[in-house]
Amino acid sequence: MKEPDVVGEIRRFVLESEFNRRGEAGDFWFDEPMVGFASARDPIFREYKTIIGDFHLTPLEIFEKESAGAVTEGTVIAGFFPSLCRPGKPIAWNGVGPPWNGQGPEPTERSSTTD
Repeated sequence: MKEPDVVGEIRRFVLESEFNRRGEAGDFWFDEPMVGFASARDPIFREYKTIIGDFHLTPLEIFEKESAGAVTEGTVIAGFFPSLCRPGKPIAWNGVGPPWNGQGPEPTERSSTTD
């Protein structure tokens, strides 16, 4: 599958999936995602071992481990999913999509401090 096809499929899935809907009105959890690609050989991934720790695996290490062999090439797909939930606004979770993560007050108890 080519890059534009992958990006289009990820965006389509996010915008059409029932898991990206909340509440009776069917509001979205996330806006259209930003999708990027990087070579599994990109040096930034080796830097994570210094920044995060030696235990952090690079994409090539993961590919090799999962394919049980030497892997020299690969592509990493990264996505950012912009939240459409406004800070300070209550969120009523309908059991579909990303739930409250357990940190801080329950979403329905948040008071509006910013608009």
